Amino acid sequence: MKSGESQSFWVFDFLGQKLIHLLFLLSLSLFLGFYKIDEFELSNDEIITLNIATGFGLEYHNAHFYPPQPSKKIFTPKDFWDKNTLSNVLLEINKDNGNMSIYQVFIHEVIRLCGVNDFLLRGFSAICYIISILILYLISLNLFKNSWISLIASTLFALNPLCIYYAHQIRSYSFSLLILLIFALG
Repeated sequence: MKSGESQSFWVFDFLGQKLIHLLFLLSLSLFLGFYKIDEFELSNDEIITLNIATGFGLEYHNAHFYPPQPSKKIFTPKDFWDKNTLSNVLLEINKDNGNMSIYQVFIHEVIRLCGVNDFLLRGFSAICYIISILILYLISLNLFKNSWISLIASTLFALNPLCIYYAHQIRSYSFSLLILLIFALG
């Protein structure tokens, strides 16, 4: 065998090993990110996020997603969509100290386009979790130059119960982590 052939085989083997690691991580993170994602009702924090993202605000966070005591006898979908404006959302974000404004506006737009869907809204956090795992793999590969160390680090991150929990929440935690990792990547 010529030296060029064995070298190209080694490069293919090295890239193949990384591809297998990435496919393993992608499979693991897809399973963990979406497994029973819409099994539970909305938590209090998720209700706060939805109330801010729809313009209803923090005054309804101890009740339900919709206002518990509407000012009219009949609360119609038109009343909901009249309140669900970007200007109301920005006002409510400001009342919430501006916590992750980009995320709230994104959730507002998803609700405006697709309606309120637990799976869809929680799915965004799961996608952020999945991308974070892949970016963490790339960061650790860049730091350690060892695909096995990168695989171990990314797998430990993927199996972290707190990360899985936040991947199932309509909150900005997974999105914030993704932004942080993107900046760390460089």
